[in-house]
Amino acid sequence: MARVRGLNRLTALEIKAAQSAGWHGDGGGLYLEVDAKGGRRWMLRLVVAGRRRDFGLGPLHKVTLQQARARAAEYRSLAYQGIDPVAEKRARRPAPIVPSFEHAATEVHRNRMKGWSNGKHVDQWINTLRDHAFPILGPRAVNEISTPDVLKVLTPIWITKPETARRVRQRMKTVLEWARAAGHRSGENPIDLIGDALPIMLHEPAGAMGQSRHSVTRLPCPVARTRSRCGPGSPHLKCFDSFSVCPW
Repeated sequence: MARVRGLNRLTALEIKAAQSAGWHGDGGGLYLEVDAKGGRRWMLRLVVAGRRRDFGLGPLHKVTLQQARARAAEYRSLAYQGIDPVAEKRARRPAPIVPSFEHAATEVHRNRMKGWSNGKHVDQWINTLRDHAFPILGPRAVNEISTPDVLKVLTPIWITKPETARRVRQRMKTVLEWARAAGHRSGENPIDLIGDALPIMLHEPAGAMGQSRHSVTRLPCPVARTRSRCGPGSPHLKCFDSFSVCPW
């Protein structure tokens, strides 16, 4: 390549011989930097919007002289327009793809099923979401899902199918937590923000013994217990009957 005044000063032999620590100029702000340990890399020094900036263009063993000069020319062109070359390069990168809720749920299910031995539970986990959450949230990007969206899923089944609703709620929370951990969303989990927005359950779902948490256990009637102990005609029983009223 023909040398342009002030540019392309370095030759292949000079680059090979450049072993002393320092910045070896090629012109136009392009330098071959040699550090104290012998590492060699291309650097470009420019003024962008009134500020001096140094840009790394890559190590010598990966970026040739011709490639370094081409990148330097591209960066200089942007700098002359007042554009930060690095910021411009980042802006050109395609935006990361955010998965849909259905895709995220499928990924979470695939990861979790490896540790499950109960096939029925494996199928049930994703089926509850497929039946109740996917029709509303399925195609939505996980970073777009908010509290009103999860309310649309849970409200119709919160009273009629309380146990299923609780499972759907917990599994949606797990999917959205995975999405946050994976960098697909930020902020609080919308499941945690529901608060008292859901309808009030008058009765809790049956427990392991099939008994409501609020069920009342009847105690034996004290009058009947006294009669059984004292027998008919007992003066203790007459006294009890005269002054006591059994609520049972």
